[in-house]
Amino acid sequence: IYGCSFAKARAALPEKRLFPVPAGLGKAAALVAAFEFNHPQGFDPYREVMFGIPVLLRRPARPLMAFGIFVKRLIVNRPENVQRGKHLWGMDKQLGELEFFDQGDFRVCEVHREGRRALRLEVPRAGKGRPTEETRWLVTEKDGHLLLSQSALYGRRIEHRGEGSLIAGPDPFAVEIESLALSRRPLFCRYFPALDRP
Repeated sequence: IYGCSFAKARAALPEKRLFPVPAGLGKAAALVAAFEFNHPQGFDPYREVMFGIPVLLRRPARPLMAFGIFVKRLIVNRPENVQRGKHLWGMDKQLGELEFFDQGDFRVCEVHREGRRALRLEVPRAGKGRPTEETRWLVTEKDGHLLLSQSALYGRRIEHRGEGSLIAGPDPFAVEIESLALSRRPLFCRYFPALDRP
């Protein structure tokens, strides 16, 4: 999770019902996350990098706002996942080469597209893990309508504040992330060695 410009995050959202989650004066939160889906139910293993904006969502006939992640862009390593995401959820999924590896105390994800590095994400993996159980809304836009799907995380979480890094290359995916005027360092990073099925 990085800090970013609240005004730029607000302008990047498609709906007035979505509000960026504040992260300080004039600041909002931005999310860059990498996933290794080694045992997905009903699908072949695949990898994914997501760029999203944490939001508060006003829902009809509900007095309280819900927390969610508006999914801006994704890069995946399998063509069928590109088509599935666009067809079902309107997600802007693009194809790339994703490599995960350990380097010292960091778990690293590198994304390459068209023969050059688009993004490098480094997340601290050392430390004491804590059991976690989280549910959140994933928000996407399809044909001018907001779609909601609920996502659950169950597993062990290692969290560090102010550590980790994101190195952006000259790729439209990375350029769009940087256009939100991201903070130099993340507000915090979370590393999940493994996720359990709910």
